Amino acid sequence: MTPQQQALVAGSSAALASAAAGASGEAQATAAGVAAAAAGAAANMTTQQQAEAAGVAASLAAASAGMTSQQQAEAAGAAAAASAAMGNMTAVQQAEAAGTAAAAAAALVGLTPQAQAAAAGAAAAAAGAVAGMTTQQQADAAGSAAAAAGASAGLAVQDQAIAAGSAAATAAALAGMTPEQQASAAGSAASTAAAAAGMTPQQQALVAGSSAALASAAAGASGEVQATAAGVAAAAAGAAANMTTQQQAEAAGVAASLAAASAGMTSQQQAEAAGAAAAASAAMGNMTAVQQAEAAGTAAAAAAALVGLTPQAQAAAAGAAAAAAGAVAGMTTQQQADAAGSAAAAAGASAGLAVQDQAIAAGSAAATAA
Repeated sequence: MTPQQQALVAGSSAALASAAAGASGEAQATAAGVAAAAAGAAANMTTQQQAEAAGVAASLAAASAGMTSQQQAEAAGAAAAASAAMGNMTAVQQAEAAGTAAAAAAALVGLTPQAQAAAAGAAAAAAGAVAGMTTQQQADAAGSAAAAAGASAGLAVQDQAIAAGSAAATAAALAGMTPEQQASAAGSAASTAAAAAGMTPQQQALVAGSSAALASAAAGASGEVQATAAGVAAAAAGAAANMTTQQQAEAAGVAASLAAASAGMTSQQQAEAAGAAAAASAAMGNMTAVQQAEAAGTAAAAAAALVGLTPQAQAAAAGAAAAAAGAVAGMTTQQQADAAGSAAAAAGASAGLAVQDQAIAAGSAAATAA
């Protein structure tokens, strides 16, 4: 028999013996995995092949024991990781082996591509924890495994990134990370997956923001916090993708406004969230107070336009956002008013307001800020 056949028959025999001894389904799967890995080693299979055989044997044993599809995938991942550890593979390799085995088991039982990715992420995180990985490393491993499983299962590029973010957030939550850390882990994993899949920097930033917002929502955060998380993640992804500070601020604004919309916030709140996120990104990028205010105004106006607000309302939103950003950046009240007026005029011009109306909008915004 081939080495693979030797490993599988060894696993099957061990599972049967374990069952005859009254062991639980989980114990039967573990016994199958250990036996398959040992048989693979005796047959001179590589450590990677041993881990794969262990995963398959464990999933088959779990199925025979009547365990659920989810439990079969978990058993496969655990067995593969244990085999990889016995073969002195690194913690990263153990997590990768677990994810691959879990995804294969999930596919074997007919789970959806999304479920396959989730199973891979969960298995990788669990393996990482056993291998002594930090909570951040566990989240990263989960995201990487989920993205790989999603790609193998034929998910679209954007869905691969979303699956990565979701898996990382779940791993972070299980590891006891804070809601903010969960959102950050989700955004980082999603942007990494998006970059690996060849998405543009803008797409990487948006999928990072979306994933962070979803993780934040899952953690029970408010709409405002979800929008903030989206903006931070988008800016970070943009920085990693070598976007300029201006582009990072723009991406942060768009991501925040989309998150605010998903959270059911009003059009006005969406514009405010966009402005605040863009300003925060600009500040992180060491842009001047004036540039922070300009970024806030531009982002708020764009968000207001996106939701269909009138040109006058777009200008007002830009002015309010610029003034708020200026205040945070330490501007004097006069500078805040000036920034509001400038932003409102620029937004009005972009929205097609007549010259006189641009001036009126600028004055109104400055007065409101003052």
